[in-house]
Amino acid sequence: MKGIFPRRCLNKTAEKTAVSAVFAALTFVFTLISFPVGAGGYVNLGDAIVLICAYACGGLYGALCAPFGAAIADVVLGFAVYAPATFVVKLTVAAVSYCAVCKKYRGSYAGRALRFAACELIMVAGYFVYDYFVLGYGIGAVYNSIFNLMQGAICAAVSSFIVRVIGKYGKMFR
Repeated sequence: MKGIFPRRCLNKTAEKTAVSAVFAALTFVFTLISFPVGAGGYVNLGDAIVLICAYACGGLYGALCAPFGAAIADVVLGFAVYAPATFVVKLTVAAVSYCAVCKKYRGSYAGRALRFAACELIMVAGYFVYDYFVLGYGIGAVYNSIFNLMQGAICAAVSSFIVRVIGKYGKMFR
C-alpha cells in the first residue's frame, strides 16, 4: 500500500507533500476540537486523523505530517509544555500504525480496530511517561491515562471505520 495517490500522477513528491500538508491541517483542526480533562490535558479526535494519516499518505509522509498538526494544536490550546511529547508520541503512533495496519490493510473491521487500539496504547504509555517523569504529576499521570485510554479507544474505532470506507470506496486512489 503506497497511499491514496493515483498511479498516473506525474509528480508524486509534490502531490504527497500537498496531501500530507492537508492531513497535518486536519490533525490540527481535529485536535483543536477538544475537551479539557485530567491534570492538564484534553480529549479530542486528533488521534483518529493521526492513524488515518499513515494509511492515506504512506509511511514516511504519514508519520511526519501527523505530529506537526498535533504539536501546533498543543501550543495554540495553551498546552505548549506537551508539544515535545506530542510530536514524539504522534510520530511513533503514525509510524507503528503504518507498519501494523497499513501494510496489511486487508482484514476485518474488528481486527483493524484492535490493531489501531494497540497503536493507541503507545500514545497512552508515551503520555504517562511524560506526565510522570518529566512533568512530575505522580498519581495524576494515572488519572490522565484513563482519559487517554478513552480517547484512544474512540479514535481507534473511528479511524478503523474511515479506513474501511476509504479502502472500500476509494478504489480510484489506488
